[in-house]
Amino acid sequence: MAAPTPGYVFEAAPTDDPDTEQTRSVMMQALAAMYDPYSIARLAEHTIPETARCLVLGVGASRIAAHLADRAPYGEVVATDTDHTHTVRHPRVRQLTHDIATDPLPQGPWDVIHARLLLGHLPQRDTLLATLADVLQHNGLLVVEELAGTWPFSVLDAPDLHEADRLYATYGRAFGAVLAAQGVDLTWSRRVHAHMRNLGLDVDTQVHAATWTGNSPGTQLPWASAGLLRDQLTAHGMARADITAFRDLLRRHDLRVLGNAAVSTIGLRTH
Repeated sequence: MAAPTPGYVFEAAPTDDPDTEQTRSVMMQALAAMYDPYSIARLAEHTIPETARCLVLGVGASRIAAHLADRAPYGEVVATDTDHTHTVRHPRVRQLTHDIATDPLPQGPWDVIHARLLLGHLPQRDTLLATLADVLQHNGLLVVEELAGTWPFSVLDAPDLHEADRLYATYGRAFGAVLAAQGVDLTWSRRVHAHMRNLGLDVDTQVHAATWTGNSPGTQLPWASAGLLRDQLTAHGMARADITAFRDLLRRHDLRVLGNAAVSTIGLRTH
């Protein structure tokens, strides 16, 4: 068996398809729409000083940096990503083109560090987590949020439940294989808790999943992912016809699914 090839899985999306960038935009916006409200609710559970220094890693299209800028009007917010095409602009957020895998972190200490759907893609995730914990201010928060796949039991209602279950399960197996081939740790979402505790943080983990209809953010995400990764999915056993049928299903307004679970782990440095 070949060794995993580390890297962000969607970097391998087809570049010769004129719809690739539009599909990528759908994916980024769907992620933000699905998980921003939950991430913001988790942050609302904690006091954030008005002078807080906040670092948002891999900001994508999320509103997390803008939210923190509003909560810390006299502080500093830095939002990093390798590409800021989809980043939400805010007058008090400094955007930094940055690759956490290769570039030094912006100078700490930080009162809040937020990383969503980032560390699980990186082979040095354990070391990076320790580095992030080291640059936390006293009473600082380290927020790491990842997804846990629900594909085998995602379908709640569909015109043909048996066929919808089959397509979702087929996609889940192939997508999981694609992620593993890229070095993604599919267990990372639940391992973060123990790692943070071992780093001396006070840790709380919560899980959130919601019901979505067809052609809404919770189904637009796999629709976009299946389009961007169709070559890789095919290579890992999903027939092209099933990819097409799966994406058609995800557009149906009479589909109801349980979206992938967001696993939110917050570590508090108390010493």
